Amino acid sequence: MWDWDRLTNFFKSLTMDRHPYIVEHANLILNLIPLLRDNPNLANVQPGAAHAELFLAIPNQDKVVSVWGQGNGKYRISIGNPDLSSTDEISVSSEKAIGTIEKYLQKLQHL
Repeated sequence: MWDWDRLTNFFKSLTMDRHPYIVEHANLILNLIPLLRDNPNLANVQPGAAHAELFLAIPNQDKVVSVWGQGNGKYRISIGNPDLSSTDEISVSSEKAIGTIEKYLQKLQHL
């Protein structure tokens, strides 16, 4: 079971990766974690990670919202299955990331 502290430690470990795009991804996710953790609208969200991608699950839903830091301050946010097959995907700036994640989690509740 994942929690925000375990996720933070996991993504901190990725900042030591030899691939610059993984390091950039990890740093972008680390910037996002406190904003997600402290957001009262996301209190029922269960965080996790798979294949170095952050995912956010809600109770009684098979699909998840996945977040990948793309670089240049952008995030790829998608709705999909935990096996990483996405069904709805968008790339957004860091300023729009939280709002987009909230919107995608609301979509999940109505699937």
